[in-house]
Amino acid sequence: TSCVKFVMVCYDTTVNRSVTTRVARSKQQRLQKLDVCSEFFNPSLVKEALLQRSKCLISDVVLDQNKFPGVGNIIKVEGLHMAKIHPKRTVQSLTDSELASVVLQCRRYAMGWLKNGRAPVKKVYNETTCKTCHTFGSVRMVKIGNDLSRVTFW
Repeated sequence: TSCVKFVMVCYDTTVNRSVTTRVARSKQQRLQKLDVCSEFFNPSLVKEALLQRSKCLISDVVLDQNKFPGVGNIIKVEGLHMAKIHPKRTVQSLTDSELASVVLQCRRYAMGWLKNGRAPVKKVYNETTCKTCHTFGSVRMVKIGNDLSRVTFW
C-alpha cells in the first residue's frame, strides 16, 4: 500500500502523519459532494449532514469540516448574514427553507471568493456598520460556539 506523507504546521507545532492513498481517496470521495467549492457540490447532502447535529448552534455546525468542508469563519459569518439567520439559533430551529438558504449563501460567498481569488465584500465581518442596511453601530460581535468559540458578527 502506498502512503502519502504530509506535514502540518500549526502555532509553532509540527505534526507528521502518514496516510495511505486509499484512506486519502476515501475521505476525498466522502467529502467532495459536501465541499463548499467542489464542482460535485450537492446542497441536499449538505443539509442532511447539518441536520445530523440538529441540537447544535448553526454557527458551530457550518464550521464542522466533516459536514460542510471548506467553510471558514468569514464564509460562516457572511453566509448567515445573507441568509438572515441569527448565529445563536440551533439547526433544529431552522425551517427547511432557512437551512437551504444558509447552505446556498455560504456556497455563493465561497464561490465568489474562489472565482475572484479574494473575499467578496464583507457586509458584517469585522465591520461596525452593516453594509446591507447601512445602520451605524448595528453590527454585533461576540464569541459564539461550543465546538469552536469563534468571533461572530451579525
